[in-house]
Amino acid sequence: MRLEKYADYYDTPAYLDAVTFRIIEDTNAQLAALQAGDIDMVGVALSPENAIQLQGDANIKVTEGSATTEITMALNNTREPLNNPLVRQAITHAVDKTTIVEGAMFGYGTPIGSHASPIEPYYEDLTETYPYDPGRARELLAEAGYTDGLTLNFELPPYPFEKRTGEVIAQQLSEVGITVNLTNVEWTTWLDRIFTQGDYDMTIIGHSEPRDIGVYGNPDYYYHYDNPEVQAMLAQIDGTSDETEQLELYRDVARTVAEDAVNVWVFSPPYLVAAQKNLYGYWQDQPTVAIDLTEAYLAQ
Repeated sequence: MRLEKYADYYDTPAYLDAVTFRIIEDTNAQLAALQAGDIDMVGVALSPENAIQLQGDANIKVTEGSATTEITMALNNTREPLNNPLVRQAITHAVDKTTIVEGAMFGYGTPIGSHASPIEPYYEDLTETYPYDPGRARELLAEAGYTDGLTLNFELPPYPFEKRTGEVIAQQLSEVGITVNLTNVEWTTWLDRIFTQGDYDMTIIGHSEPRDIGVYGNPDYYYHYDNPEVQAMLAQIDGTSDETEQLELYRDVARTVAEDAVNVWVFSPPYLVAAQKNLYGYWQDQPTVAIDLTEAYLAQ
């Protein structure tokens, strides 16, 4: 897709006359094109292992910024036994988020404890709401009536971050007595049966829209979380233009859904970009889901 500069734009015009976006599905082909100088940058799709690999290339620069993405292990809050908050708390206690970031993500990412990434203005660290504690996880399962453990289905979409993270989580859950039936599903199946119909036990996906914590006010959303208190707070946010009040209410929502252990929010991945040394002005953080090149330029 080729985008050309509009000469009569009302504000500051773009620096570049045109940019071309290419979809290169094969990771090796992406890196080869970048290192050969055929493309100027790889945005969004850069994996942690490829970022590490490219850091040794003197002609390429790698930047690590913040993004609005939350890698979320979604739990079906209306399906037994996940409708029991003790079970959801036990699952959260069983997940070692730091190990996942270090192992599955090669150290890239920030563990989170609610549906908010560090770039969000209402973010606060809530990872200690239910910290990693396998002993406490076993106690909560016993308290919920699952002394002998339980079995859950865990369906993974076809994306590297989610698949790697899900595989590690399945192993961690097994260590507290939760047997996980791990399966991979096609993206169309995930969208139809899991996201649209809400037919699943557990799944995992990255939610990347800014301020998307509002989905917790919708009981029909695929988490099936129904809390009138959260719905009232979100309605109050919509009814005020006072940003200070909005941010405090967003924090209250984040604390409430964390305490309710609605999901397991695993980590927020960074926004990784690899670019030619002479490319400047591109977004190094990603406050919304876009590759913004309106201020990008090539140094001579």
